[in-house]
Amino acid sequence: MAYVRLFRALEEAQVRYLVVGGVAVVLHGHARFTADVDLVVALDAPNVARVVEVLRHEGFRPRAPVPLDAFVDAD
Repeated sequence: MAYVRLFRALEEAQVRYLVVGGVAVVLHGHARFTADVDLVVALDAPNVARVVEVLRHEGFRPRAPVPLDAFVDAD
């Protein structure tokens, strides 16, 4: 499964997260097409920094018109 690599990287980085949306439905055994990964992450600064680092390393890019590092800045 294509998501295993991402989930493994998040786990290795000790990121606190939940899988939601279409991927969660698929992981529960229901057929559904989805082209994205929806995650809910704990918003404490160290956790967000770990998420950003994992996503950058795995080649993910935000669709929002802001740099990935901007997600770490609480302001």
